[in-house]
Amino acid sequence: MTVNCMLELSLEDLCNVGATCRRFQDILLSQRKPWSTSPDRYRLPLPMGKTFQTVPIDEIYWLACRAVALQKKFAKDVVVPLIDEMQPRKASITSYMFGAEGILSRKTPAGILPGGRIVVAYFLHLIKFYMIDGKVSMPEIQYDGDLKAIEWTSEDNGGRTTLAIVVKDKMSMKKKTLVYDLRYTVTVRNKEKLRIKKLAEVDLPENFGECYTLTLRDCYVALFDGAGISVIDWNAEKKIQFFFNSTNLLRFDIHPSRPDLILQFYAYSEGIWIEILPNMDELLLSGNNPHEAWKQIDKSTTQLVENFPECRNKVVISISRSKRDTSGTFDMVFLLECAPEDPPSICSISLSLADSSLSFKDHGYCSVIREFTAFKTSRGDKILALREDYQSSDLSDYYPDKGERHDDVRFIFPPYESTKYPGSQIRETKLGLPDWLRKCKRCVIVGVDNIYGFALIWTDFGLCVVNY
Repeated sequence: MTVNCMLELSLEDLCNVGATCRRFQDILLSQRKPWSTSPDRYRLPLPMGKTFQTVPIDEIYWLACRAVALQKKFAKDVVVPLIDEMQPRKASITSYMFGAEGILSRKTPAGILPGGRIVVAYFLHLIKFYMIDGKVSMPEIQYDGDLKAIEWTSEDNGGRTTLAIVVKDKMSMKKKTLVYDLRYTVTVRNKEKLRIKKLAEVDLPENFGECYTLTLRDCYVALFDGAGISVIDWNAEKKIQFFFNSTNLLRFDIHPSRPDLILQFYAYSEGIWIEILPNMDELLLSGNNPHEAWKQIDKSTTQLVENFPECRNKVVISISRSKRDTSGTFDMVFLLECAPEDPPSICSISLSLADSSLSFKDHGYCSVIREFTAFKTSRGDKILALREDYQSSDLSDYYPDKGERHDDVRFIFPPYESTKYPGSQIRETKLGLPDWLRKCKRCVIVGVDNIYGFALIWTDFGLCVVNY
């Protein structure tokens, strides 16, 4: 009876209940059920390689206390870092990143793997892995050519991660996809190890353009070049490419629970619509013949087509996707621009994994109209970032290497709250920096994680971590 009274409570409420008396605390230290029904269970900073079901029950209470403290800190207008005495001295993960190669619009040279313990840094012909504290060296991934895209996914919080990259050879101009299996373990002596195994290397079709979107799940890798989609099953060594007559495809994703493609289209006068193309396996059976692929598409019954008139007569930009552990939804996030002089607003279209229904949410408008990007967190969802101080149109000059340049970024952390009133502004947050970073001439934020409470900063002397 006492346990049932604790169901559906938030992490903060459960921590407060546990602080009232020893009996309640003992229940929370021995019963997993109250925590499993918490609506914000996804905030738990679980150890790398541990899921909610495998983490020791007596650790969940203290992880929840940490999650509540971070939630309150990141809910403020400015997130204050831990005092300098509690920061890793110099907090350097890598030395000066000469040859670091960024990708995508923000030229990001680094990312955070699931579990929040390993940082992946992109160099010329090389991908390196570092522990967040910089203490342990890790194996490397070497490749020939230019890195065009990278993506990773994990079902067990980083215990086993699938990583895929798209590489373009400078001489032949051919493109290929490489898939790797990353396995994280902790020895009996508490030493962390990462093992890397190449799973597949697949050449992309010669007519495949620049890779705009790379997504993967299980044995599937799907790539979008603006005109067509390539789907690869690296286990069965099959691939297929097909094109769309229309150029208004914003992006696509792989369904989280089925081998289906979720297509996100846009027409200026009609708004956004979502289609689900069922069963990628049937597409792959058609082999390399695009005409056969189209026949399969025509025969397939689209399971869901829905227009969203809220997006009519607006410029639509597809931003990201996010899937929370306990929400049961797959969220597709968009930026809507009504007029050039007005600030854009953020909306999301949520696909219910239970009944495949779609719903539209308005999250409010942003304060700035300039560069808009996203950082992938250790959970796999996206933190939206807005830059307003750097106006250079040359993306290759994004990272300042001369003069005094400091990042001025505003963040919107998931889950993105729905606006209470039409025309409201979405809540934005800035990151405070410790004193020793203010002395650097270059200070650029390249990653942030509100679940584990740290940020990656590219400075004069290398890639650094700041704890919050």
